[in-house]
Amino acid sequence: MARKRVALTVALCALIVSSCSDSILSGTLAWARKDWTSAVVSFLTAETEFSERGDETGRQFALYGLASAYLAQDEYDAALQRLEMLSPAAPDTLTASAWYQRGIAAFRQGRFAEAEHSFRKTLEIDKSAFDARINLELSRRASAEQRAPSHQSGSPLSFNETGEPGADEQIFTMIRKKEQDRWKNQEDDSVESSIADY
Repeated sequence: MARKRVALTVALCALIVSSCSDSILSGTLAWARKDWTSAVVSFLTAETEFSERGDETGRQFALYGLASAYLAQDEYDAALQRLEMLSPAAPDTLTASAWYQRGIAAFRQGRFAEAEHSFRKTLEIDKSAFDARINLELSRRASAEQRAPSHQSGSPLSFNETGEPGADEQIFTMIRKKEQDRWKNQEDDSVESSIADY
């Protein structure tokens, strides 16, 4: 889902920016193909093009695409540096996605309190960001575990002493159920559309 969010946000540039460059499009396509080098080059080119034209909105999308490509390569410092360059006046979809990416980078680096803050900021802007809700809860739990004494052993996705699923396992069960419901709804829609109308 997070990958779709990034691709969708960057692709929105084509709709929002009236003079979207070929570099943004080629960067987005390279990013979707996981060709990180080409994506970085394309987004750097787009950033330069938009800067020269004075198109600040386009430049914001190029910076975000560049940050996403860096994040996909686990280049957290470079990604965060580009995200910091985003304007506070950037479109809400871009701002929410940027906070989400900051949260992902912080979580992967073990800075769980910072990740919590970033996912909370995402939800303040986009209340429907289901990924951010899940990651916020995972960040809270990881932060609590980090602060707790380390005398417990075992996997964070383990069952507790009573044999009941732990909180993390319950979250993943909820995610699996949501995915099953979504697939079931898609199947129901396709059955309805295949019935001949006489």
